[in-house]
Amino acid sequence: MNTKSQILAIVQQTPQTILQLCAQLNLTRTAINLPIKQLLAEGLIHGVIEPRAGQVGKPSIVYEATQGTEDLHSKAYQPILSALIEQIQAESGEAALSELLQKTGRRMARAALGAPSTDDRANIEAAMQVANSLGATAQLFPQADGTFIITNRTCPAATAARANGHVCELMSAFFAQATGGQATEFCQRDERMVCQYKIVPPL
Repeated sequence: MNTKSQILAIVQQTPQTILQLCAQLNLTRTAINLPIKQLLAEGLIHGVIEPRAGQVGKPSIVYEATQGTEDLHSKAYQPILSALIEQIQAESGEAALSELLQKTGRRMARAALGAPSTDDRANIEAAMQVANSLGATAQLFPQADGTFIITNRTCPAATAARANGHVCELMSAFFAQATGGQATEFCQRDERMVCQYKIVPPL
Protein backbone atom coordinates (compact mmCIF):
# COMPACT_ATOMS: atom_id res chain seq x y z
CA MET A 1 0.00 0.00 0.00
CA ASN A 2 1.49 3.37 -1.01
CA THR A 3 1.50 6.50 1.15
CA LYS A 4 -1.58 7.98 -0.51
CA SER A 5 -3.61 4.83 0.12
CA GLN A 6 -2.33 4.65 3.69
CA ILE A 7 -3.41 8.22 4.38
CA LEU A 8 -6.87 7.62 2.92
CA ALA A 9 -7.28 4.44 4.97
CA ILE A 10 -6.31 6.30 8.17
CA VAL A 11 -8.59 9.32 7.67
CA GLN A 12 -11.48 7.02 6.76
CA GLN A 13 -11.25 5.82 10.35
CA THR A 14 -10.51 9.09 12.18
CA PRO A 15 -9.90 12.67 10.98
CA GLN A 16 -6.21 13.56 11.23
CA THR A 17 -3.92 16.57 11.12
CA ILE A 18 -0.67 16.55 9.17
CA LEU A 19 1.31 16.11 12.39
CA GLN A 20 -0.83 13.16 13.44
CA LEU A 21 -0.35 11.50 10.05
CA CYS A 22 3.40 12.08 10.25
CA ALA A 23 3.50 10.37 13.63
CA GLN A 24 1.40 7.40 12.56
CA LEU A 25 3.28 6.79 9.32
CA ASN A 26 6.69 7.79 10.65
CA LEU A 27 7.14 10.21 7.74
CA THR A 28 8.19 13.83 7.42
CA ARG A 29 5.74 16.63 6.67
CA THR A 30 7.32 16.93 3.19
CA ALA A 31 6.61 13.26 2.48
CA ILE A 32 3.00 13.69 3.59
CA ASN A 33 2.22 16.93 1.74
CA LEU A 34 2.25 15.58 -1.84
CA PRO A 35 -0.16 12.65 -1.31
CA ILE A 36 -2.41 14.97 0.73
CA LYS A 37 -2.54 17.38 -2.22
CA GLN A 38 -3.27 14.50 -4.60
CA LEU A 39 -6.11 13.21 -2.41
CA LEU A 40 -7.56 16.71 -2.16
CA ALA A 41 -7.37 17.19 -5.94
CA GLU A 42 -9.11 13.87 -6.51
CA GLY A 43 -11.86 14.82 -4.08
CA LEU A 44 -11.20 11.81 -1.85
CA ILE A 45 -10.52 13.89 1.27
CA HIS A 46 -11.24 17.42 2.45
CA GLY A 47 -9.79 19.66 5.13
CA VAL A 48 -11.65 21.24 8.04
CA ILE A 49 -10.12 24.04 10.11
CA GLU A 50 -9.77 22.89 13.71
CA PRO A 51 -11.19 25.47 16.15
CA ARG A 52 -8.56 26.87 18.54
CA ALA A 53 -10.48 28.89 21.10
CA GLY A 54 -8.23 31.19 23.07
CA GLN A 55 -5.07 30.06 21.26
CA VAL A 56 -2.78 32.11 19.07
CA GLY A 57 -1.09 31.00 15.90
CA LYS A 58 -2.24 29.41 12.69
CA PRO A 59 -5.10 26.91 13.21
CA SER A 60 -4.55 23.28 12.28
CA ILE A 61 -6.35 21.63 9.38
CA VAL A 62 -7.97 18.28 10.07
CA TYR A 63 -8.30 16.00 7.06
CA GLU A 64 -11.16 13.56 6.73
CA ALA A 65 -12.48 11.26 4.02
CA THR A 66 -15.10 12.66 1.66
CA GLN A 67 -18.58 11.19 1.83
CA GLY A 68 -18.93 8.37 -0.69
CA THR A 69 -15.39 7.02 -0.34
CA GLU A 70 -16.37 4.45 2.29
CA ASP A 71 -16.59 1.68 -0.31
CA LEU A 72 -13.96 2.98 -2.70
CA HIS A 73 -11.91 -0.22 -2.63
CA SER A 74 -14.73 -2.62 -1.88
CA LYS A 75 -14.69 -5.99 -3.63
CA ALA A 76 -18.25 -6.79 -2.60
CA TYR A 77 -20.00 -5.52 -5.74
CA GLN A 78 -19.25 -8.44 -8.03
CA PRO A 79 -20.39 -11.28 -5.75
CA ILE A 80 -23.41 -9.29 -4.54
CA LEU A 81 -24.44 -8.39 -8.10
CA SER A 82 -23.96 -11.95 -9.36
CA ALA A 83 -26.00 -13.39 -6.50
CA LEU A 84 -28.73 -10.79 -6.99
CA ILE A 85 -28.98 -11.50 -10.72
CA GLU A 86 -29.22 -15.24 -10.07
CA GLN A 87 -31.92 -14.74 -7.45
CA ILE A 88 -34.05 -12.45 -9.64
CA GLN A 89 -33.89 -14.90 -12.54
CA ALA A 90 -34.70 -17.86 -10.27
CA GLU A 91 -37.73 -16.11 -8.76
CA SER A 92 -39.06 -14.12 -11.73
CA GLY A 93 -37.74 -15.81 -14.85
CA GLU A 94 -35.41 -14.81 -17.67
CA ALA A 95 -37.81 -12.41 -19.41
CA ALA A 96 -38.53 -10.50 -16.21
CA LEU A 97 -34.81 -10.23 -15.45
CA SER A 98 -34.12 -8.85 -18.92
CA GLU A 99 -36.90 -6.27 -18.59
CA LEU A 100 -35.72 -5.22 -15.13
CA LEU A 101 -32.13 -4.72 -16.27
CA GLN A 102 -33.26 -2.64 -19.25
CA LYS A 103 -35.45 -0.45 -17.04
CA THR A 104 -32.53 -0.02 -14.67
CA GLY A 105 -30.21 1.04 -17.50
CA ARG A 106 -32.69 3.62 -18.74
CA ARG A 107 -33.22 4.95 -15.22
CA MET A 108 -29.45 5.35 -14.81
CA ALA A 109 -29.23 7.34 -18.04
CA ARG A 110 -32.12 9.65 -17.12
CA ALA A 111 -30.64 10.29 -13.67
CA ALA A 112 -27.12 10.96 -14.95
CA LEU A 113 -27.77 12.72 -18.24
CA GLY A 114 -31.38 13.82 -18.56
CA ALA A 115 -32.94 14.04 -22.01
CA PRO A 116 -30.61 13.61 -25.02
CA SER A 117 -29.76 16.63 -27.16
CA THR A 118 -29.89 16.83 -30.95
CA ASP A 119 -26.13 16.25 -31.18
CA ASP A 120 -25.75 12.49 -31.60
CA ARG A 121 -22.01 12.38 -31.05
CA ALA A 122 -22.20 14.61 -27.97
CA ASN A 123 -24.88 12.34 -26.50
CA ILE A 124 -22.72 9.26 -27.03
CA GLU A 125 -19.60 10.89 -25.61
CA ALA A 126 -21.52 12.08 -22.54
CA ALA A 127 -22.81 8.55 -21.99
CA MET A 128 -19.29 7.17 -22.35
CA GLN A 129 -18.03 9.60 -19.71
CA VAL A 130 -20.60 8.27 -17.27
CA ALA A 131 -19.62 4.68 -18.10
CA ASN A 132 -15.95 5.55 -17.60
CA SER A 133 -16.70 7.09 -14.22
CA LEU A 134 -18.04 3.67 -13.19
CA GLY A 135 -14.79 1.95 -14.15
CA ALA A 136 -15.04 1.47 -17.91
CA THR A 137 -12.48 2.63 -20.49
CA ALA A 138 -14.80 3.06 -23.42
CA GLN A 139 -13.56 3.82 -26.94
CA LEU A 140 -15.73 5.18 -29.76
CA PHE A 141 -15.50 4.02 -33.37
CA PRO A 142 -17.70 5.94 -35.87
CA GLN A 143 -18.85 3.77 -38.76
CA ALA A 144 -19.24 4.69 -42.43
CA ASP A 145 -23.01 4.09 -42.28
CA GLY A 146 -23.50 6.72 -39.57
CA THR A 147 -23.67 4.28 -36.68
CA PHE A 148 -21.19 4.05 -33.81
CA ILE A 149 -19.43 1.17 -32.07
CA ILE A 150 -18.48 1.53 -28.42
CA THR A 151 -15.81 -0.88 -27.19
CA ASN A 152 -14.72 -1.32 -23.60
CA ARG A 153 -12.12 -3.76 -22.23
CA THR A 154 -12.49 -3.01 -18.51
CA CYS A 155 -16.07 -3.99 -17.73
CA PRO A 156 -16.98 -3.04 -14.13
CA ALA A 157 -19.51 -5.93 -14.05
CA ALA A 158 -17.43 -8.52 -15.92
CA THR A 159 -17.89 -11.33 -13.41
CA ALA A 160 -21.67 -11.00 -13.37
CA ALA A 161 -21.82 -10.54 -17.16
CA ARG A 162 -19.86 -13.73 -17.81
CA ALA A 163 -22.26 -15.65 -15.60
CA ASN A 164 -25.37 -14.10 -17.15
CA GLY A 165 -25.29 -12.31 -20.50
CA HIS A 166 -28.45 -10.38 -19.67
CA VAL A 167 -26.31 -8.08 -17.50
CA CYS A 168 -25.02 -6.43 -20.69
CA GLU A 169 -28.58 -5.41 -21.54
CA LEU A 170 -28.41 -2.88 -18.72
CA MET A 171 -25.70 -0.85 -20.44
CA SER A 172 -27.31 -1.38 -23.81
CA ALA A 173 -30.50 0.23 -22.48
CA PHE A 174 -28.39 2.92 -20.82
CA PHE A 175 -26.84 3.91 -24.15
CA ALA A 176 -30.21 3.75 -25.92
CA GLN A 177 -31.78 6.12 -23.40
CA ALA A 178 -28.76 8.42 -23.37
CA THR A 179 -28.67 8.79 -27.15
CA GLY A 180 -32.36 8.55 -28.01
CA GLY A 181 -31.49 5.90 -30.58
CA GLN A 182 -31.08 2.14 -30.65
CA ALA A 183 -28.32 0.23 -28.89
CA THR A 184 -27.44 -3.42 -29.38
CA GLU A 185 -24.85 -5.31 -27.36
CA PHE A 186 -22.55 -7.90 -28.90
CA CYS A 187 -20.15 -8.34 -26.02
CA GLN A 188 -17.48 -11.03 -25.96
CA ARG A 189 -17.82 -12.89 -22.69
CA ASP A 190 -14.92 -15.28 -23.15
CA GLU A 191 -11.75 -15.51 -21.05
CA ARG A 192 -11.06 -11.87 -21.92
CA MET A 193 -14.19 -9.76 -21.52
CA VAL A 194 -14.77 -7.18 -24.26
CA CYS A 195 -17.92 -5.03 -24.08
CA GLN A 196 -19.23 -3.91 -27.47
CA TYR A 197 -22.31 -1.86 -28.29
CA LYS A 198 -23.65 -0.71 -31.65
CA ILE A 199 -25.43 2.64 -31.47
CA VAL A 200 -27.89 3.65 -34.18
CA PRO A 201 -28.71 7.35 -33.73
CA PRO A 202 -32.34 8.47 -34.03
CA LEU A 203 -33.55 9.42 -37.49
